Amino acid sequence: MEQRKYQYMADYENGSAVRKLQPQWEPEQEEVRRPRRLEQPQEEPVIKTGLGIDLISALLLMSAIAVTLLVCVNYLKVQSDVVQLNKSISGLEQQLSSLEKENNALESVLENEQYDLETVYQMAVGVLGMVYPNNNEVLYYNNEAEGYYRQYQDIPE
Repeated sequence: MEQRKYQYMADYENGSAVRKLQPQWEPEQEEVRRPRRLEQPQEEPVIKTGLGIDLISALLLMSAIAVTLLVCVNYLKVQSDVVQLNKSISGLEQQLSSLEKENNALESVLENEQYDLETVYQMAVGVLGMVYPNNNEVLYYNNEAEGYYRQYQDIPE
């Protein structure tokens, strides 16, 4: 026990300088050696020739990849269709706004000008290509009852 105490106290260092380690056994003591292991011949590693997955798993994986690719291609196609439709919508909106401006301008011209029946006739015949109907093309309709009328059939010719 006393030897242990002495050994413990010998390891204690006072200050910041560290001394070199000295072996704790004295040269008179016998060195205890462990028996060496006998080296065993190592087995050669077995090289696997397969992929590591069976045929069913490979088919499922390939089908999942194919489905994913199809979905991605379809998504890109739909996305391009949406972009194309948005472009056509914006073009049609511009065309609509220009036609509305033209219509409003023509309405203001019509409100400001006075037309007589002869001018209207000339425009209908010359510009629009209208003609007067023959006598057998005109059908007259007598509406004897005034008020509400419900039609269930086409008017006979």
